[in-house]
Amino acid sequence: MKLNQINVEDDKKNRPTIVCATDEKYAIPTMTMIKSIEYNSKESVNVIVLDGGINSNTKKRFLKNFADTSIDIIMYTIDNSIFPNLKTSERMPIVTYYRLLIPEILYQFEKVIYLDSDIIVLGDINKLFEMELGNKALGAVHEMNKKAMYVSLMWGIKPCRELGIPLKSHYFNAGVLLLNLKKWRDENISKRIFDYFQKYEKYVYFHDQDGLNAVLWNDWAELPPVWNVMTAFYEAKDWTESTFDQNEYRYVRENVELIHYINCTMWKPWMDKSTHPRKEEYNKYNGYLV
Repeated sequence: MKLNQINVEDDKKNRPTIVCATDEKYAIPTMTMIKSIEYNSKESVNVIVLDGGINSNTKKRFLKNFADTSIDIIMYTIDNSIFPNLKTSERMPIVTYYRLLIPEILYQFEKVIYLDSDIIVLGDINKLFEMELGNKALGAVHEMNKKAMYVSLMWGIKPCRELGIPLKSHYFNAGVLLLNLKKWRDENISKRIFDYFQKYEKYVYFHDQDGLNAVLWNDWAELPPVWNVMTAFYEAKDWTESTFDQNEYRYVRENVELIHYINCTMWKPWMDKSTHPRKEEYNKYNGYLV
């Protein structure tokens, strides 16, 4: 899989760099997410938008919203024909696999942050960017849904026994990733994940997230959970229904840095029927768009 690389000016290479992937359906939430980064970051940020089908008027709106701001937007179009046959669905289109292309597209970089579109960033993104990974391939937050906290659970990795993965290994959420791109390239990690999809297609449920967990189950660093607070956390009535102990639960609730509106029972915040208790944060940053 050969891709053109993104080149940035030398004075921008050391900035926090964010990568997101979207199509026309999620373009407005993506802009809203980036607007939240703009308002809460204390320094300039590179944002690479992997374009999976954004129309020309929406692209112009992207650029207009972040002209003369601390956000430097770079649009990069993906040709979906480069992918092998991969499992997709209305809920998980081909765009979800774009994050696996990042190591090759951003060959100049050794570390970037990947963010899903259904996110609002409340903290300074540079704090996340500066976290150390050691020699791990990525940093992530474990799933907050009790059915997916471990690889052996209902929404974990179905062939975990066959793969020799310890049953109590945490299953991480792939919506917020701090990526060690040098290690990905050195160890050909993307190819290993695509190979997993080909061999275990019938078991794949959460698409790219399953492949990431299956291949990197022992090669990821656990990020502070405040950097990916998922809908399941807010669905829990108290700490006893959560994946945390009492003190951890209280700390996360009081120190949220990033809200991830995973579509469980509360719906996305831009939907009329959303009951998410933090939907006003989404509305606030969406209101800044022009």
